[in-house]
Amino acid sequence: MSRTTLFVASLLVSAPAAAFAETTYLSFGASYNTFSAGSFSANVTRLDAAYEGQIDKLTYDVVVSSNRYKEGSSDHTFSSLDLLLGYDVSDALTILGGVSVSNPYDDDTVTLSIGAEYATGPWTYGGIVSSTRVDGDSSELGELYVDYNSGPFEAYASVLVNFDEERDTFYRAGVAYENDAFDTSLDAVMGDDYSIIEAAGKYNINTNFRLFGSVGAFLLEDENIYETRIGAGYMVSDNLWIDGFYNRMSGDLETGDGFGIMVSYEFGSRRLRAADRLTTYSEIANKFPFLGT
Repeated sequence: MSRTTLFVASLLVSAPAAAFAETTYLSFGASYNTFSAGSFSANVTRLDAAYEGQIDKLTYDVVVSSNRYKEGSSDHTFSSLDLLLGYDVSDALTILGGVSVSNPYDDDTVTLSIGAEYATGPWTYGGIVSSTRVDGDSSELGELYVDYNSGPFEAYASVLVNFDEERDTFYRAGVAYENDAFDTSLDAVMGDDYSIIEAAGKYNINTNFRLFGSVGAFLLEDENIYETRIGAGYMVSDNLWIDGFYNRMSGDLETGDGFGIMVSYEFGSRRLRAADRLTTYSEIANKFPFLGT
């Protein structure tokens, strides 16, 4: 599925309903990152957009993402489209249904999901069952999650089980704190074959200028890879930022350096916590885009 097809599909899905919906969340971003290590060099161009709207008891969330990876004569595009619907049975209980389409490693992947989440005060409890089909082969997943959001402080945890013969299990957890001066977060994804850990922070010098940085680790069974990133940004308009950054990757590979620029916009907050908690290919791959191939 091409990047253009995904973006057109997302517009066809969301545009008619958006005219009648209350917008609860909106974001988009574009970035370019170049990286080199010895004789190796590559670059990644990323585009993404997300929209959540609510019409009476129905909430829908659309996310489209695309990564274009270039290394010498090699040129690959990894794209995904996620649609999540939520229907309020009561003030606390929401029934969920979703579909996700992606093409990692040039394999067309379709995931269908159904579940529910229950909100009480700052707590949200949810469960999702998914069926994923990749070029005719299918697998089933189950995910349970809990989310705590008190305003400035947020924490979450989830467990995902693959119901195949190997019964692979993944765990996710994270905490975040935000105020007018700074944001901090710590996120971890732990599986049977790998783990991803990332700590990140932002400091607002004033209304229009910010500094940010992160440290991440991609831990495999036979090698470990680390990334450090620092950067600065300027807000050109309300919630619209232009950021530049430097990143360095090291560990059990040749040490390399990269530079990048990104433009991003974000408004509101998601009502459906499942949109943030569902583990998708694009989310994992984008932690370390140069490992996506």
